[in-house]
Amino acid sequence: MNELKPVNENGYKALRNLARNKPRLFTSPNPDLLREEMVKTADTSEVWRDPIRLGCSLDPLNELDEKGPDTDHHYAKIMRQALAGITPADAADELLWASINCFAIPYYVPTRWATSNIRNTNPESFVDSHWLKGGPSGRRANAAARLWWLGEISERASRHSKHDADALLNAMANNVNLYHQLLARPYLSANSKLVAAIYDTACESNTHLFQTKHANDLLMALNVRAGATALDLMDDDELRAVVEECVPPKE
Repeated sequence: MNELKPVNENGYKALRNLARNKPRLFTSPNPDLLREEMVKTADTSEVWRDPIRLGCSLDPLNELDEKGPDTDHHYAKIMRQALAGITPADAADELLWASINCFAIPYYVPTRWATSNIRNTNPESFVDSHWLKGGPSGRRANAAARLWWLGEISERASRHSKHDADALLNAMANNVNLYHQLLARPYLSANSKLVAAIYDTACESNTHLFQTKHANDLLMALNVRAGATALDLMDDDELRAVVEECVPPKE
């Protein structure tokens, strides 16, 4: 299906109430139950915005048969194609992502995070993180948003990288320790030239940077450098040299 019917503020409020009171509706094998409960519990009968035409169907994400991140690279490309017309400003809309997660890819979300199952954590927090949360933190956990942002950040970085966008997307999606450490530092992750330099350095000869400890050590060192040097004013080669100087030793 190449059309999405997003929820409005009333629909989103109803989904938040259901996350608090009936969180297991979000992992139900029958996604129509969530839709019915949302309409029933909303303060008003009007819970939808005007439909959005998608660039392609998101149905392949509902056919996910592997748990964990192994398909993020592939599905991020589908998400980007489906939402080809949106901007980073549009991507700040938590209602958009909630609509996609709840009604366009209802089977993807619980399968993708089956290893952090709703039974083993706070149910409301689990649903909030993976289905409903927007903003900067949504880039890490919100199922649809993180796929879009993986594609966005890798595409921006590819303009300054020795690797193409697909190679960078593959590196980011399959090595989330470094990617998540970057997202936790907005000043660094907003610099596409710096992201390119980091991933070029990691992919070519420093794969230990994909481990959480080493990723953290590198980015802490770059934060220190950023306090004394305007990294955003450096060109690609200068940034690459700075990154290589900050690379922690392999253990």
